[in-house]
Order: sequence, then structure tokens, then C-alpha cells
Amino acid sequence: MTSPAEILPGVIFYSYLSTERKEKICIWNHHTLVLQVSGQFTLETSVQNISMNGGEMLLIGKNQLGTITKTPLAGGNYETIVISLQEDLLRKIVLEEKLQADRKYIGPPNVLIPSNEFLQGYFQSIVPYARSSGDYDRCNGYS
Repeated sequence: MTSPAEILPGVIFYSYLSTERKEKICIWNHHTLVLQVSGQFTLETSVQNISMNGGEMLLIGKNQLGTITKTPLAGGNYETIVISLQEDLLRKIVLEEKLQADRKYIGPPNVLIPSNEFLQGYFQSIVPYARSSGDYDRCNGYS
């Protein structure tokens, strides 16, 4: 399968690599949520170096340049699901939910998300669609 496959145009992507280790430089134009299904994902930016394995989630901040390395497990596959959090959608959610921030976020730009049954359930509901999606050959920094 070619990586990444686009499931919902511009929003949800699925990446699957069977036995190859891949490395590439990417720019994230949107906040991005990544679920590592299997294999290892490593993100290296000017200020952070984060690795995650199957079952882990990472929130990547927008407007960053970084190198990603995708490594399948020995004798296994590399598999990930990526959701691009578009700014207009985030603004709409903030307005609808009447959310307010009391201060500006000053933490790290990329954060490993603790295990959360709701997010895990959401991602697991996407997996069947992702695995049956058509090929889509484009690098937007999301794979």
C-alpha cells in the first residue's frame, strides 16, 4: 500500500508500511493527532525528540519543521492513523462549546497523550475504514 492514504480529504490519513524504514522532513501546517497502531514513530524538531510505539498517541503542534522516522517492528508492519486538526474546525468547536482560555499555552509544542479510552475508541472505529481505503500518494507531512 502506498502511504499515506487519505480517508477524509485533508483531515484523516492512514499510513501503512510493511517492512521499510522511512525518514522524511515535514512541515505541519495544522495541529495533528497521531495514533501509532504498530511499529515506532519518531519525531525530531529543533526543540524535541519524541518516540512512540503501538497504542500511543501524540499531539503535534502546528507550524513546525521536523523529521519523522517510521520504523516497522522486526517481522511486522508500521501502521498509524493521523488526524489533521484544521484551525477553522477548532475555532468552531471553541465557539459552540463556549470555551475560554485563562492564559496562553506555554508548554512543549508536541505532547504524548496519556491513554484515554474515548480517544482509543474513536481511533479504533476508524481502523476498518483506514485499512480498506484506496491508495493516495501525497506527502503533506502527515504520514
